Formats: sequence, C-alpha cells, structure tokens
Amino acid sequence: MATPQVVDTNGDGLADVIYAGDLLGNLWKFDVSSASTGAWTVASGGLPLFVATDYAGNRQAITSQPVIYPHPSGGVMVLFGTGKYLEAVDDSSPYKANSFYGIWDRLDGTTVAKSTLMQQKVLNVSGSNPTGGLVAGGNTFRLSSAYVPNYTETARSNSAGTFGDADTNPNSVDLNASTPASQNGWYIDMPDSGNGSPPNALATGTGEMVVFDPLISTGKLVFTTLIPSTVPCQSGGTSYVMDLDPVTGSRLTFSPFDVNADNNFSTSDFVTYGGVAVAVTGLASTIGIVPQPTVIAAGSGKEIKVLSGSSGGLMSVLENAPSSSPVSAGRVGKRISWREILSD
Repeated sequence: MATPQVVDTNGDGLADVIYAGDLLGNLWKFDVSSASTGAWTVASGGLPLFVATDYAGNRQAITSQPVIYPHPSGGVMVLFGTGKYLEAVDDSSPYKANSFYGIWDRLDGTTVAKSTLMQQKVLNVSGSNPTGGLVAGGNTFRLSSAYVPNYTETARSNSAGTFGDADTNPNSVDLNASTPASQNGWYIDMPDSGNGSPPNALATGTGEMVVFDPLISTGKLVFTTLIPSTVPCQSGGTSYVMDLDPVTGSRLTFSPFDVNADNNFSTSDFVTYGGVAVAVTGLASTIGIVPQPTVIAAGSGKEIKVLSGSSGGLMSVLENAPSSSPVSAGRVGKRISWREILSD
C-alpha cells in the first residue's frame, strides 16, 4: 500500500479518514473517526472508494500519496496519479497506460465508478508529438482541455459552439452536447503512456506515469510526471510539471507559468491554439526527471517552484500564485532549513 493521507473532516484536530492506494489500483478509505480503535473499519462497506483502470480495463498501480482538497459542494476531492517505477521492467516497453484522477468523496459512504468521471485530455498530441509539447518563449509547454464536470443533480445541455473535441475548440466545456448529472470527479490520461493507448495508439508509447506525490499550492493542483528512458545520456528520462484546477481537472483560467519571461503574469502568457488564446497547463523539465517541487513564496501573487533533476541540475520556475500563501494538504508554507552533522 502506498503512503496514506490522513484527513480531519470535521475540524476537531483528530483524524477521521485515511486514504491510500495500492498496486492493484484500489483507492481505499478507512474510517477512524471513532474514539474506539475497535470500531475503525474500511469505509464504503468494505469496498474500495474507487478502482483505477485504463481504457482497456487494466488496473493502474497507485504508488504515491493522494492529496486532499475541499469540494465547494461539500466533501473532498481525493487527488492522485497512477504508475509504478519500482522494478527494472518499469522503465521499458511494453508500457502501461497511466492517468491522474480527481475523485469527489461526498463523505456519504458511497463508492465512485470511473463512468461517472469527466475525462479531460492533453492537447496537441500526435504520432510525431506523443507528449503534446508546444514550444513557446524558449520552453516546451503542454496544453489541456477545459471541460467542466457537472456536479449538479440535473443533466446539463451544452449549447452549440460550447462542446466538441478540445483539440478543435479548446474552450469546449464537454466533448458532448449533454453532460450527465451527478458526476463524481474527473481524470486525465497521460498521452500515449501505454502501448496502444489512446489517443493515437502508438506502437511503443512513452511510459509516462505519475509516481511522485501531488500537492496543492495557492489553490492549484501541482504534480510532476515521469517519462522514462533507458538511453544513458538522458538521465533516466524526463518530466512535465503540471498545474490544474483541483475540483474540475480543467486547465486554469490564468497562466500558471511566465511564458514570455517578463517576470509578470497576464494574458500575454497565453498561447494560441486552435485559433484561441489559452493558458498553458504543463512545463517540460530541462534537467531530467523531477519529483515533487519545493514551493517558496516570492512576493504578492508569485511563487517559485524549485526542482532537482535526475541530471544533477536544479530548475527554478516562477509561477503565478493568485491565492494567498503556498499551501499543501492544509499546511501553510514553512521555512526550509537543515543541520549539517560533521564527524570528528
């Protein structure tokens, strides 16, 4: 079982719920709200809260800790990625398809089926560009859809011009003209991560996975991906740093990255795709594989993400922080320090 996330759902300072994933794609929820340890139990009637599977129904391993974010209608979003980077075979083809999920736990004891999730997508993906990278301002970025899950109890009719494939209309709120009622979250597949996986069914795939813990920073969901490589000069692979809306899984309405490198954030940091100016979602690493970043406040409306890469380099990324100070899983930003221990 992966590292668990402990949650105080009623604000009394005591643990109420524990979430954790396993190698079989099960997202477990444990009810530890009772003062009696003998009453602690697996929630949802002993069933997993959710089971992560790929497009073909294959189980997706969960090896990282989920992060929690409050849902505006009550309950919490449980946010986690899938992938396994533990064995020698994990960095080589044949690859398995992996995803990132945002599951709405309504705290009502029910489970969540994948069919009730809104599917987001990475844009600009093709056989010659399997990661969807788009070069702007000297860096490689990634775009994603802005589909909007329907969390109401009434099906939503989407008017003409507001729905369709986000690669054609990046501002579409859904792929379809009607969005089902009572959706329970969202997911986004890593593009062509597995052999033969959608959207382009490449013969070899890229192996992209999410094995590092995600975090919440100034209201943004932040996670890094891992694209493995067995080529010696490629430092084991590379990564994308991804910033999304934690409740909807949509791209943000503002650019999280300083695309034009002017040390400010505005619509000038948007890129044009499909004839529309849109905010970017991801930034490609230039230092190999990067794990969860360290977030440092950088003045009003700004923060810096510091990443260490498998190449041995460091990468400092200025980001838009429109909320207050950086937060992660309910913890405020803290000072980083260390103590050096010398032997005689």
